[in-house]
Amino acid sequence: MFGKTLADLQLTQAALADMATEIDAARLQTPRRLAARPGRHGYQQVAMAKMSATESAQRAIDRAVQIFGGRGVVHGETVERLYRDIRALRNL
Repeated sequence: MFGKTLADLQLTQAALADMATEIDAARLQTPRRLAARPGRHGYQQVAMAKMSATESAQRAIDRAVQIFGGRGVVHGETVERLYRDIRALRNL
């Protein structure tokens, strides 16, 4: 595109940085929440960790599908598989 690869475009690099930051934040937050004391408050912390991690993953995978365009929904592609897999883990 425009004489460059897709990965060289500033918009793509910004999207990848946003995705990495969000996933890293969930990764850092999860152990802290899982270390909470048992009991009602502990279960709430675990639920919050799961929700945060799965929502972050959903947003990152959705963005990846958008970046890949038509290839992001082709059966057998890694992005398409991740999109299907994360859907089952989300809370609605």
